[in-house]
Amino acid sequence: MNITVETSLIHSNKLLKWARIGSRYEPHSFRRFKEEKRYALLIAHLLTLSQDLTDHAIEIHDRQMMVLQAKGRKTQEEMQKQNGKSVNEKVVHVLLEQLILVCF
Repeated sequence: MNITVETSLIHSNKLLKWARIGSRYEPHSFRRFKEEKRYALLIAHLLTLSQDLTDHAIEIHDRQMMVLQAKGRKTQEEMQKQNGKSVNEKVVHVLLEQLILVCF
């Protein structure tokens, strides 16, 4: 089944109106419409549904990435705190050794 749909000539508000109308009907209700109306409503509904699902997928991906970045930032801060403590201890130890050597 090879169907191509050209919607560039249809105003976006009209397409949304048809999509809203199409979403209200049960699948078996489409049988009573003429073929042109049936396919127009179905195509408008499916195009809008496809766009909505794509938007939701992108939102979910963005949220997941933000969670991962926050976890990474937290882990990095914890590592810097740990490394900072050990570096500070080493600096203090080296300074004390130098002080002892200078004094004696």
